[in-house]
Amino acid sequence: MKRDLIYVDNILKSILLIEKYLSGVSLDDFRKNSLLVDAVSKRFEEIGENAAKISKETKLKNKEINWKGLVDNRHFLVHAYSLTNSQRLYAEAVRELPSLKKVFRKLKNELGKGDLI
Repeated sequence: MKRDLIYVDNILKSILLIEKYLSGVSLDDFRKNSLLVDAVSKRFEEIGENAAKISKETKLKNKEINWKGLVDNRHFLVHAYSLTNSQRLYAEAVRELPSLKKVFRKLKNELGKGDLI
């Protein structure tokens, strides 16, 4: 469980960084800025990478999280990056991350209450 807390914390850090990167940025500005697209894509990769490492036990207790979707998104970004649609990436960040952040904050609090030794 200690490792799960680390992975969840890493996911939250990536979510917060994406929010920071996109603060005040329109879709049009995002699409024109390859550095920003790359940075957001990298953070989504990190989210998926850390989600893949979460224990089966924690995943089973938190079925409201689409674990497979997070990991599959990471695989797509890593292996088919040239096919990445910046509009889809932006929409996912704007629409999905607020609720994902909420769920992962709750999970972090629950994991943090346990014995971490």
